[in-house]
Amino acid sequence: MEPATSPRKRNPDGGALFGSSITQSAAVNGRVILSTMNKAHWAKLCGFASLGCSSFFWAALLLRLSVTVPRFDFSFYFFIGQWALAVVLALVAATLGSNRWAYAALLPILNWLGSFYLVGG
Repeated sequence: MEPATSPRKRNPDGGALFGSSITQSAAVNGRVILSTMNKAHWAKLCGFASLGCSSFFWAALLLRLSVTVPRFDFSFYFFIGQWALAVVLALVAATLGSNRWAYAALLPILNWLGSFYLVGG
C-alpha cells in the first residue's frame, strides 16, 4: 500500500502510473508523447540538444585519438555546421523557456575559438 502523499497515481485497472502528464496521456489515452509537451519541455529539449551539438566536436576528437575506435573523418565544415545548429537551438530554447539558455549559445562560439586556436588559425 502506498502512502497518501505518494507521487504515483493508480488508474482504474490497478496499474501504477507516474505523476507526469506525458506518461499518463501516453499510457492511458494512447496519444503520442510529443503532442502533450509544453513550451518548457521543448525549451529543455532544444537546450540540451544544443549542448550535445556543442560537445560533439570534443567527443569525436577524443574518439579519434583513441586507438581502439575506428577513425572518424569529419571535415571542419561539418563541425562549423554543428556549432551553428547549436547556436540556433540555444536561441530557440531561450525564446521558449528560460533566458539562461542564451548562455548555452556561447558554448559553440567558445568551442570554435578553442579549436581555431588549437589548429593554429
